[in-house]
Amino acid sequence: MSDTIRRLQAFEAAGADVLYALGLHDLETIKTVCRNVTKPVNVGMGMPGAVFDLTQLAEAGVKRVSVGAALARLALVRLALACGK
Repeated sequence: MSDTIRRLQAFEAAGADVLYALGLHDLETIKTVCRNVTKPVNVGMGMPGAVFDLTQLAEAGVKRVSVGAALARLALVRLALACGK
Protein backbone atom coordinates (compact mmCIF):
# COMPACT_ATOMS: atom_id res chain seq x y z
CA MET A 1 0.00 0.00 0.00
CA SER A 2 2.76 2.47 0.86
CA ASP A 3 4.32 1.96 -2.58
CA THR A 4 0.97 2.65 -4.26
CA ILE A 5 0.53 5.85 -2.28
CA ARG A 6 4.10 6.98 -3.06
CA ARG A 7 3.48 6.42 -6.76
CA LEU A 8 0.20 8.33 -6.71
CA GLN A 9 1.86 11.19 -4.82
CA ALA A 10 4.63 11.24 -7.44
CA PHE A 11 2.03 11.45 -10.23
CA GLU A 12 0.33 14.21 -8.28
CA ALA A 13 3.61 16.13 -7.91
CA ALA A 14 4.27 15.69 -11.64
CA GLY A 15 0.99 17.46 -12.43
CA ALA A 16 -1.59 14.70 -12.87
CA ASP A 17 -5.15 16.00 -12.82
CA VAL A 18 -6.65 12.65 -11.72
CA LEU A 19 -5.01 9.74 -9.91
CA TYR A 20 -5.92 6.24 -11.07
CA ALA A 21 -5.92 3.71 -8.25
CA LEU A 22 -6.84 0.52 -10.04
CA GLY A 23 -7.01 -2.86 -8.31
CA LEU A 24 -8.13 -1.67 -4.88
CA HIS A 25 -10.32 -4.38 -3.35
CA ASP A 26 -11.70 -2.90 -0.12
CA LEU A 27 -13.12 0.38 1.10
CA GLU A 28 -10.55 0.88 3.86
CA THR A 29 -7.72 0.73 1.33
CA ILE A 30 -9.57 3.15 -0.93
CA LYS A 31 -10.12 5.54 2.00
CA THR A 32 -6.42 5.36 2.86
CA VAL A 33 -5.44 6.24 -0.70
CA CYS A 34 -7.90 9.15 -0.86
CA ARG A 35 -6.68 10.55 2.48
CA ASN A 36 -3.06 10.57 1.29
CA VAL A 37 -3.45 12.59 -1.92
CA THR A 38 -5.06 15.90 -2.79
CA LYS A 39 -6.05 15.25 -6.42
CA PRO A 40 -9.25 13.40 -7.40
CA VAL A 41 -8.95 9.62 -7.20
CA ASN A 42 -10.38 7.31 -9.87
CA VAL A 43 -11.24 3.74 -8.86
CA GLY A 44 -11.72 0.90 -11.31
CA MET A 45 -14.86 -1.18 -10.84
CA GLY A 46 -15.51 -4.76 -11.81
CA MET A 47 -12.82 -6.34 -9.66
CA PRO A 48 -13.82 -9.85 -8.55
CA GLY A 49 -15.11 -9.74 -4.98
CA ALA A 50 -15.16 -5.94 -4.82
CA VAL A 51 -18.76 -4.79 -4.58
CA PHE A 52 -19.23 -1.12 -3.76
CA ASP A 53 -21.96 1.29 -4.67
CA LEU A 54 -21.33 4.86 -5.76
CA THR A 55 -22.42 6.27 -2.41
CA GLN A 56 -19.87 4.15 -0.55
CA LEU A 57 -17.13 5.18 -2.95
CA ALA A 58 -18.03 8.86 -2.67
CA GLU A 59 -17.99 8.60 1.12
CA ALA A 60 -14.53 7.00 0.86
CA GLY A 61 -13.32 10.05 -1.10
CA VAL A 62 -13.46 8.74 -4.67
CA LYS A 63 -14.22 11.37 -7.29
CA ARG A 64 -14.30 9.23 -10.46
CA VAL A 65 -15.18 5.62 -11.27
CA SER A 66 -14.11 3.63 -14.33
CA VAL A 67 -15.70 0.40 -15.44
CA GLY A 68 -12.87 -0.69 -17.74
CA ALA A 69 -13.71 -3.98 -19.39
CA ALA A 70 -16.42 -4.89 -16.85
CA LEU A 71 -19.28 -4.05 -19.22
CA ALA A 72 -17.73 -6.04 -22.05
CA ARG A 73 -17.22 -9.04 -19.75
CA LEU A 74 -20.83 -8.83 -18.60
CA ALA A 75 -22.07 -8.67 -22.20
CA LEU A 76 -19.96 -11.70 -23.18
CA VAL A 77 -21.23 -13.73 -20.23
CA ARG A 78 -24.83 -12.85 -21.09
CA LEU A 79 -24.25 -13.76 -24.73
CA ALA A 80 -22.69 -17.09 -23.77
CA LEU A 81 -25.62 -17.86 -21.47
CA ALA A 82 -28.11 -16.95 -24.19
CA CYS A 83 -26.32 -19.30 -26.59
CA GLY A 84 -26.39 -22.13 -24.08
CA LYS A 85 -22.64 -22.21 -23.48
